Amino acid sequence: AQSFHPDTIVLDLGLGRSESIQITSNLRKNDVYAATLIIGLAGEDEAEPEKLKEYGFDDVFKKPFDVALLGERIRAAAEAKREG
Repeated sequence: AQSFHPDTIVLDLGLGRSESIQITSNLRKNDVYAATLIIGLAGEDEAEPEKLKEYGFDDVFKKPFDVALLGERIRAAAEAKREG
């Protein structure tokens, strides 16, 4: 993220829940990433995916999910951040 400065980051928590949370928390501590959208992809066993927003995720999708819906929500969230 430091060399690329993406507008959106999608993290699959299945690859490491605690690591994904730590990455998100670290990014949120840096003002450079304040406008970066961070989307989490949670497993079916995630009890309360909305609670992940407390760690800095902008949105969380529980697997399996509709890819078109993911794209639409990312687009809408990106537009909202640009306007706000």
